[in-house]
Amino acid sequence: MLCYFKKNENNSLDIYQDNSYINIDTTVQKYLNQRLKKGLTDLLSRERITKKLFHFEAKVPLYINVNELLMCIKSYRLEKSWYINYFAIKYYYEENNNIIIEFIENHSIKIEYKYTFYQQIKRCKQIIEFLKL
Repeated sequence: MLCYFKKNENNSLDIYQDNSYINIDTTVQKYLNQRLKKGLTDLLSRERITKKLFHFEAKVPLYINVNELLMCIKSYRLEKSWYINYFAIKYYYEENNNIIIEFIENHSIKIEYKYTFYQQIKRCKQIIEFLKL
């Protein structure tokens, strides 16, 4: 299961999936479009409809499929963009003004973007409720 991915300083993607790290030399847009293609859509279309339905202005969570709902911690338009799969989170908690996320695969990460994380959790719950997942 995809847990998260982030763009590194070489503009390639570091992906944590299925209990291992992989690095792919591609852009975030190409990677997301490849994943969305299976659902007969693309990144631009998914962003537009999600913004329209939920009145989100920025940092749109991306529903990929029943196993992947990507929380936008840092947008793909920025350096060091970062997406976390909502469905891969086992639990999370605050520690020293950070968020510690434990994944289903028994891997954990620490993020500094507390406000963004909680905002994304709220938005993902809206999407899940709408889709009746």
